[in-house]
Amino acid sequence: MTKSRQRVARVTVERLLHTVFGNNVMIGSHVLRQLDCLREVLPSHLRGRQVDDLGCGDGKLTVLLREILQPVSLRGFDVNPALVRRAKSRGIDAQFMDLENCVPVGDLAVVWGVLHHLSDPVRCLARIKANYDSAFIREPIRGTSPAFLELGSPMRRDEFGDMVRRSLPGGHISFYDDCAFVFWDSGNRADPESRAPGRCSFESGGK
Repeated sequence: MTKSRQRVARVTVERLLHTVFGNNVMIGSHVLRQLDCLREVLPSHLRGRQVDDLGCGDGKLTVLLREILQPVSLRGFDVNPALVRRAKSRGIDAQFMDLENCVPVGDLAVVWGVLHHLSDPVRCLARIKANYDSAFIREPIRGTSPAFLELGSPMRRDEFGDMVRRSLPGGHISFYDDCAFVFWDSGNRADPESRAPGRCSFESGGK
């Protein structure tokens, strides 16, 4: 089987599992531990913002992040319509969006465990940089015990660090036992409505 066919097969299986189970079959102890860590290290200026959860899945994790971030408004975006409906049932203002092709415009982007599922995470980060004032990113790290539970293609620590430094200059990266946190600010906060005419921005040449 060629690499391209292997990728298609893997993505198909992952989407099926994602549809059935959502973000997680359950919020595991490693995720709860990471959320506890986020409570301790979250910069204060990231609380009380207009938050977009990019790749919100079924909303289970979004609800927990809402408790920590205390946003003035919260939207969720996901590529799977079935999961968008589940997120809505949890009280999330969830909408369909394929982050491979499009990223909304807003204030604070939250990207929890999503980049390693994308075919081009660098392109996604470029769009986040263009469309948001701030971002919080959490990614699993390849070679740590919980990483295999998240499917996709987690990056090595050095690989992920290099990508973030190139894509989000000035971003602060913290590595923990099994994941990485990234906090990034553009340094130029603006009203999201004045940043672009629409909710969705495509790069030149995007689909």
